[in-house]
Amino acid sequence: MLPLALAAVIVGCAVAVAAAPEGESDGAVTDPSSPVARKISDLFWIITVIAAVVGVGVQAAIVWVILSSRKRAAEEEAGQDTKAGGSEAAEHVPDDGQPREGVFRPRHHGDPRVEKVLFVITLAVFIGIGVASYVVLLDIEEPDRPVDIEVEVIAHQWFWEFHYPQPRYNVTDVGRIAELHAPVDATVGLKITASDVLHSAWIPDLGVKVDAVPGTINTFWFRAEKEGTYLLQCAEFCGSAHSDMRAVVVIESQAEFDAWVAAKQEAARPAPETPLVEGGVFNITLEPSGPVPAAIDIIDGADVSFRVRNNLSVPSSLAFSAPYAGTPGPPVAPGGVGWLNLTFDTPVTNGTYSCTGCAADGAFNTTRGARVVEIHLRQTPGSFGFWSIFPEEVVAEPGEVLQFHIFNDAVPGQGTTHNFTIGIFGEEVLFAAEGIGTKATLEPGENMVSDRFVVPDTSKEYWCDVLGHYGTGMRGVLTVGGGAPPPPPASLPEENVPGFEAAFAPLALLAAASAVALRRRK
Repeated sequence: MLPLALAAVIVGCAVAVAAAPEGESDGAVTDPSSPVARKISDLFWIITVIAAVVGVGVQAAIVWVILSSRKRAAEEEAGQDTKAGGSEAAEHVPDDGQPREGVFRPRHHGDPRVEKVLFVITLAVFIGIGVASYVVLLDIEEPDRPVDIEVEVIAHQWFWEFHYPQPRYNVTDVGRIAELHAPVDATVGLKITASDVLHSAWIPDLGVKVDAVPGTINTFWFRAEKEGTYLLQCAEFCGSAHSDMRAVVVIESQAEFDAWVAAKQEAARPAPETPLVEGGVFNITLEPSGPVPAAIDIIDGADVSFRVRNNLSVPSSLAFSAPYAGTPGPPVAPGGVGWLNLTFDTPVTNGTYSCTGCAADGAFNTTRGARVVEIHLRQTPGSFGFWSIFPEEVVAEPGEVLQFHIFNDAVPGQGTTHNFTIGIFGEEVLFAAEGIGTKATLEPGENMVSDRFVVPDTSKEYWCDVLGHYGTGMRGVLTVGGGAPPPPPASLPEENVPGFEAAFAPLALLAAASAVALRRRK
């Protein structure tokens, strides 16, 4: 009954894994959710049944041999006792292979036909399992119909990135628990790779388990037959946070999928850039909805001549709020053009400009011009470790406006993903990578420009916020006003695989038992 018990344990484990908190699946073996998973499940049950039949047969044969041998031995012992008159033990007769009365041998003792039959049966079983497995592998290698959706699956330490490269989608989801969305009954083609170390993408209920190898793209596919939320787990040990490297596969209706894509596209669309006015002539149009553009940034000290075109049906003029109130331009006739000259010599935050007859006001800020600083994220040694950020110190004055141009200097296809943040490690964050430009992370060879920001009045650290990269040395200091840099954290956060330490207990017991056994043997 051992094979049956083992099969029950395997099935139970598969169900338990698939029913993890991230998913609502019913089990890769007991209730597969895709054609690939079903074929793998059918093959599993075929092998399990064969193993169970062989196991039960072998155990039954062993029991029969034991019982038969005991019965035969008892009969021989009784016959020998009778032959000796019951007074003395029967004389021992050596078994030299010659026929002799009173010596028991199996019915097929020395008959090679039994061994041949058993060999043929065993060979046939192995060949049958091999052929069945090969047929299934060939059958699931390529999709049985054209691919509807392509998804690039990129593994990172320790999170997943899903990119839909087709022009009608062109969306990405990335994060600690990223989501791969697909419509039910759609054929999804997967292109799987890794940015740093070996990983493996495993979706039990959809029959997907493919290694993610840096510099290599492995392809596979799935087609989910029912809606649900399924677990995607990394199945290749990839470092200290391997056990937390999970994602979610969401199978939904076509309408829900289209709505998700539209929401992702809208979220990824950059906000309209606010014009920066550094002086000279600047055009503003007066519309019924309000002045256009609706927002402007003006450099402190700029002399600006506003060319005002009136598209309203009534005369209107352009006017700015305090500290420039009381200086409206002259009324401009409908369809006409007028001028307003101003010198912006006082910093303003969230000021407004308006026009007579407009439904809404515009907004402006007067700020100091930004100093652009290049930041290079490098996988080469620096002062703090075997990776670095250059420069390791940026000196600025309180209230100064900075803008970072951030580069991932790693060679494409050979490096890993980085990002950038400023603050006090583990406590306060001035801004994070998600707020810099339009990208949350930088792939090797990519660069982006941050938003302008005002330097605080105390020094801050900056670092790569990808898990573990601070500890490798990817950090520096924003020194404000020549003040001392902030002290480093007392200790870096550590992540351990849950239960890893507990694995040493049975190993210690095994070592102790081996030592005792060796001592007794001596």
